[in-house]
Amino acid sequence: MIKICKIFYDNEEGLIFNSDNNKHEVFHSRSKFGSLLFDDLVFFGYIDESKIEFVESISKVNEDTIVVIDQNHDMPEKIYDRILNLNPKKFIFDYSSHDCTNRWLEVSSIIEVLKDKDFKIITKSVDFDEHDNLLYYDQQLSRMIFWIYPDIKFNTESDYSKFNRLDFSSTLDSFYNLKKIMNKDYLLPVKKGIFFVGHPRYHKIDLLNHIFLNGHLNDIWWTSSDINYDLGAGSTDWGGENLPIKDSISYNEFEVLKLLPKKLDYGYESSEHDLVSVGITVSWPLYLDSCFDIIGETDFVLNDNSVHHISEKTIKPILLGIPFVSLNASNTLFKLEKNFGFNFERGDSLFSIDYDGIKDEKIRMDKIKGTVDDILKNNSKVLKDYSYYYKEKYRENTDILLKVFWRESVKKIGDYINE
Repeated sequence: MIKICKIFYDNEEGLIFNSDNNKHEVFHSRSKFGSLLFDDLVFFGYIDESKIEFVESISKVNEDTIVVIDQNHDMPEKIYDRILNLNPKKFIFDYSSHDCTNRWLEVSSIIEVLKDKDFKIITKSVDFDEHDNLLYYDQQLSRMIFWIYPDIKFNTESDYSKFNRLDFSSTLDSFYNLKKIMNKDYLLPVKKGIFFVGHPRYHKIDLLNHIFLNGHLNDIWWTSSDINYDLGAGSTDWGGENLPIKDSISYNEFEVLKLLPKKLDYGYESSEHDLVSVGITVSWPLYLDSCFDIIGETDFVLNDNSVHHISEKTIKPILLGIPFVSLNASNTLFKLEKNFGFNFERGDSLFSIDYDGIKDEKIRMDKIKGTVDDILKNNSKVLKDYSYYYKEKYRENTDILLKVFWRESVKKIGDYINE
């Protein structure tokens, strides 16, 4: 048996408490085990569901128990002592099931405090190879199963068995076949590209404004949330998020802001909701009716508390085999190549990621703007042909995403649990 004690804590009160059962809702209401990580561990067969025994009280933790700490909130200092007083077989700090990326200082502290313990930190940082106590996991592909197969629920064991038999292959094959038909029949896409801005952070609006001023906004499918949506405490606009690009205009000077929010698809045109969440779904018609994706990742400049990471924004074009231009922190794509084996375009090619290696954020942004300009100068026929060529040339990236980035990462966590 694998004895697991799952610990949750309330950030405001600083209290540790244990889940009452294995169906505790953590990230997704359709998660069976209260964690997408554990859903994936069972989904791939790396832990045997029938051999999991959930320990329902912290007082029952012993040397045979694996303690899993769910890192939904910043960890208050006063709970460290309570964790250190436990003597389990292993500790697992799960930062990934809640998509936590900007808490590196806390992670560094845990590594130092627990240096004499047996523990692993599950992280979304693609710098995971730099420390022995870090294991990589990204829950986005697990979430995408719910988007692609919306009828899946975990109300019964039969529902879960149905989920176990599903994968992306049939849907991706259908998508690829439609792309081939469009190429064969010389149908041209309605738009040249896609740019789902999501949260209107400075670097994303900077590029969107550039496209707008150059008269190419009508060449792309694009969406953006309202500038007041989801602002952090004390923030008046998104211009202060993730460090504005130096020597640039102030946030409120961007002319494209007058067009926000931009709603598109999924009924948001008539909705009162401020968030345009099309960016975190797979909109098959828009991807079929365009040639490339502009990825607006959360971080363009890192600080001491943030890490190199990606989100569903980068995963989608890799999964679908679509060329892309990416707004990300420098060397993020390089680290994906180094640590997982992806192969992206470089050199003089149309979708070269050479900008990824530029540390200076202003120079990197200018390079990205130039890349987007060069792409949009081409007509739809040229871009459609290139998009199909790209999909065939880099088809292996999709396999790497599913087999190495996702499955192998989960396997390493399963191996640690089963040691």
